[in-house]
Amino acid sequence: MDAVVDYTVWRFWFDVAQTIGGILLGFYVWWVNRKKAAEKRFSGIEKRISEVEASLKGLPALCGSRGREIETMKREGRDLQVKVAHMPDHEDVKALSGRIELLNGSLSELNGRLTGINRAVDLLNQHHINGGNSVELLQALGKIIAGKEETQ
Repeated sequence: MDAVVDYTVWRFWFDVAQTIGGILLGFYVWWVNRKKAAEKRFSGIEKRISEVEASLKGLPALCGSRGREIETMKREGRDLQVKVAHMPDHEDVKALSGRIELLNGSLSELNGRLTGINRAVDLLNQHHINGGNSVELLQALGKIIAGKEETQ
């Protein structure tokens, strides 16, 4: 009475169970690796966020100093605008140029007169040094005065 046990059926079900177990094990390994990769990415992102937050904590101090620099530059810009507003414009420079030309003409006239006076003083000095004749001196002075009156 030996009953023959058919192990092929058992072997079939064992192979099916082994295949399903392998598939489940592969799915589990894939799931765990995916979870580890996601956690690794999230920890990297959290680390970068904490670094950015740490750098942002020092930002108000940097902004404060830059803000003071900006205010200084704005103030200097306003000062320059005021200075430029008080500078003479083209019309003022043109008027000043005309006045300078008038002064230049007056100075040229005075220069001519001083040259004549200088010549007269030189003649007087020469007359006194040489003990010369007063008629010659008066004639020379007359010529100088007459020459000046003709040019005026």
